[in-house]
Amino acid sequence: MKLIITKLIIFLVLGAILNIAIAWACAAWINPEKFDPLPEVGFRKSGQYTWELVQLNAPGTTLYWSTRGWRKEPLDINSHGAAPEELVPSWSDLGELSEKFKRIVDSEPDSLVLERRWIHSYGWPARSLWSHWYKVDPGDSPPTYGSEGYIYQFCSWDDFVPRALPTRPIWLGFILNTIFYAAILWLPFVPFQLRRYLRRKRGLCIKCGYDLRGTDHATCPECGNENISTI
Repeated sequence: MKLIITKLIIFLVLGAILNIAIAWACAAWINPEKFDPLPEVGFRKSGQYTWELVQLNAPGTTLYWSTRGWRKEPLDINSHGAAPEELVPSWSDLGELSEKFKRIVDSEPDSLVLERRWIHSYGWPARSLWSHWYKVDPGDSPPTYGSEGYIYQFCSWDDFVPRALPTRPIWLGFILNTIFYAAILWLPFVPFQLRRYLRRKRGLCIKCGYDLRGTDHATCPECGNENISTI
């Protein structure tokens, strides 16, 4: 039993490592712009507030680009597309206004205030890791980027979209991917495990297949294996 548990832990750890490696590979090499994806865009206007959320999907990659705005004069654009709330992933806090954005709006109601947030999630078959970037104008002089959940920053795809290796887990996707990869790594050993099981059931040596039925040998007389089961 201990051996089975040990093997299970080893395969799960290897599955987790492979899960992270694939998510990082997607973050490093997949550029959604090269796949010409059709983004899903949601735009809503409520008085002086606006919120636009863009979702892009590419192999192993889902990006969310959010822009919230406050304007002295309401923007002359009608709401269109899906409601941004419908595109927000459940594992993020993208649907909430940042305290910094609210503070600037309260203190400078006659100015243009923009909050940009980029959430990039990676992994296959499910998204398992993500990173978060944000920028609020005005407030910083000059405006600066903040970031969470990354260990290495790459060059941007263009002038304003940041890229990095993600480290924040999407727990459901991370667990599912880990189990998926652990199962794939275990598959090559299935024929050997099945052969050992069938030999044990038939009273044969699980290593060499020598017939041990009717014998009381503690070890196999053919190969010397001690991990045998006799019937």
